[in-house]
Amino acid sequence: MALTTRRSLLLQSSSFAVVAAATPLIRPTAAAAHAEMSQAVLGEVDKLVPTITSLARNLWDLAEISLREIESSALLKELLVDSGFTITSDGVIGVPTAFVAEYGAGSPVLGVMLEYDALPGLGNEAVPEQMPREDGVTSGHGCGHNLIGAGSMGAALALKSMMEKNGTPGTLRVYGGASEETEGAKVYMAREGYFEDVDAMLHWHPSTVSGTFNVRTSAQQQIFIEFQGKTAHAGNDPWNGRSSLDAVESFLHGVNNMREHVKPTARIHNVIRDGGKAKYRTRLCGSPTHVPRCIARRRGSRRRVARTDGARCRTDDADHNFVRSVLWHA
Repeated sequence: MALTTRRSLLLQSSSFAVVAAATPLIRPTAAAAHAEMSQAVLGEVDKLVPTITSLARNLWDLAEISLREIESSALLKELLVDSGFTITSDGVIGVPTAFVAEYGAGSPVLGVMLEYDALPGLGNEAVPEQMPREDGVTSGHGCGHNLIGAGSMGAALALKSMMEKNGTPGTLRVYGGASEETEGAKVYMAREGYFEDVDAMLHWHPSTVSGTFNVRTSAQQQIFIEFQGKTAHAGNDPWNGRSSLDAVESFLHGVNNMREHVKPTARIHNVIRDGGKAKYRTRLCGSPTHVPRCIARRRGSRRRVARTDGARCRTDDADHNFVRSVLWHA
């Protein structure tokens, strides 16, 4: 994505978030007052252009993957503290790179969600075409989490400035949503009640347009499966070996045959993390996004495959993580 487009998206996201948030906080009663507030919002965001742009670029350059966003998290927290926020919780729910920061006190409580983790294998120069990074970094922001982090931060800083100038009561809370691409720290935050007192939450995602959307995303369930074979010399006595890779291939064939029996909304994905080196041993990481019944069915088949191929199967029977498509808040 070209720099000009990125900057436009960042400013749109920050401005839109602040307008959406500031309106209910100030509650203007006339169209003129609302227009005046909108201009004030844009003015605050304009002042933050260098900060937002620099932050987006720094997060892009760091490109730290899930659970390893050490420098990215530190960069965001430092900016928040320097801007008058207080870090109220660090290493939230056992995730070292997740955090919560606050400004103000009392109600209403307005939350702003940051994301900042990258994806492995997507390292790229900041150009709208495939071009490996010159510095050799192989991870990259394929989903634009550097823009999410910077744009949402811009909204939070602009809101804080307006609250401070206008004496607006309430709490502005910024959540460091680490490891969004894998674990999803916000999932565990929700489970532990970190959003219970939040009146409204602001979040955004890069797109070609600026606006609000009523969308529903897919649920996600991940399990890890490991097939263990028996080593043997491939040339002299292969009959004494048991190939775990054969078991993986048989298992994936069965999974692919299931595709016609799941709902059209289901998505089934997998990756072989270790296809073998000098040993007949491989690991499988599956990331299915389908109903639990299909997962249970798949779990039953994995052991039958292992027995047929002579390999052993070990599975993390507790789902690695689970994300609902919609979690209704009463």
